[in-house]
Amino acid sequence: MRLPSLVLLVCLGCGDTSANPGFQSFRLFMAGGLCEPNDDCASSIELSSDGTLLVDRWGEFPVVVHEATVASVDLAAAVPVLTNPALVALLDGPVLLCSQVFDYVVFMEVVLADGAHQGDVTTCQDPPIQAALNAMEGLAETYLPED
Repeated sequence: MRLPSLVLLVCLGCGDTSANPGFQSFRLFMAGGLCEPNDDCASSIELSSDGTLLVDRWGEFPVVVHEATVASVDLAAAVPVLTNPALVALLDGPVLLCSQVFDYVVFMEVVLADGAHQGDVTTCQDPPIQAALNAMEGLAETYLPED
């Protein structure tokens, strides 16, 4: 009788990112250019462990933060990309040479159980950075498409 209970308890977390105690959130932030008054020269996409997706679109003034809930299957697919150890190492490492652009910035931050890992990745083409960028932009396009 105990075996079925154990199997049930183990499978309660199957495919559920809340069973991954490390991931708390991921934020992609972009800004740049000479920003005129009453203009919006920044955007961000943020994903939380509960599936909340927040999107602040570039050029939308006044600024509006759009919100959606990401399906658990899509969240489960995104979390490994956003918590990839190679990505975390790049964000924790020394200042990336590909980030040294002065009129535009792309910044990533992943918050895990051990704290925040962040860095300027402006023109970086490293596969883990590109994968995270594609994952976040894909979620924004899927759940909060522009009109």
